[in-house]
Amino acid sequence: QLDVLRAKGRDDLATMFSAFRDARAAIAAAEVPVVAVVEGHAVAGGFELLQSCDIVLAAESAVLSDIHARFGQIPGGGGTQLLPRLVGLSRASGLVLTGDSLTARQALEWGLVYAVAPDADLDAALESLIGRLTRGSREARTQSKRLMRAGLEMPLEHGLDLEAEAVIDHIL
Repeated sequence: QLDVLRAKGRDDLATMFSAFRDARAAIAAAEVPVVAVVEGHAVAGGFELLQSCDIVLAAESAVLSDIHARFGQIPGGGGTQLLPRLVGLSRASGLVLTGDSLTARQALEWGLVYAVAPDADLDAALESLIGRLTRGSREARTQSKRLMRAGLEMPLEHGLDLEAEAVIDHIL
């Protein structure tokens, strides 16, 4: 598999990874919550992409893994940067450096997944989630998403100031 990637050359690889980065940015910039649903396996790039989503819903039988290490590769879709921020350095190191897998329940315990549903009930769980996401004020949801994402990039006090300003603007 590395031979296939090597054959692409530096420019094509840079374009591919840039596109992946653009996809992450589009998820972050979307005004609506972006929901990932995991059935089966979410590995490598799929695992990295779901880390960018606002909410992840997984089937009970789902398996999540960064398998790059199994093939002598380095994660290129943000896994070395985002995963430690989501689950901590020790857990991220364990996953990235070993290629170990997580069950849906483990991913839920680690905070990578919002909810786990029995396989047979996954569609109903998604419909229920969508129903809850679409009630109330879209503007408030958009602002809340923006505040959470922006807050991760700044000191807590600045984030709290940003939140207070947004709440006041929303009320008035």
